[in-house]
Amino acid sequence: MHTGIIVEDLKPAADILMRFCQRSGAVGIASHFLSAEDALTYLEDHRVDVMFLDVEMPGISGFELMDRLE
Repeated sequence: MHTGIIVEDLKPAADILMRFCQRSGAVGIASHFLSAEDALTYLEDHRVDVMFLDVEMPGISGFELMDRLE
């Protein structure tokens, strides 16, 4: 099973993604973040295989988050 995170500021959208991942059995969601900043902090110490990333969020956007990843 792959490990993933969800970065989505709308809880209903994150809940739908989480349910799809649970049903698939292929991706276990380690955490859900409402902001890209919180996800960046998490990713400093944790490795994930998959990231479901919203593009338009308050603060830094999903694209900005991707640019900051190594």
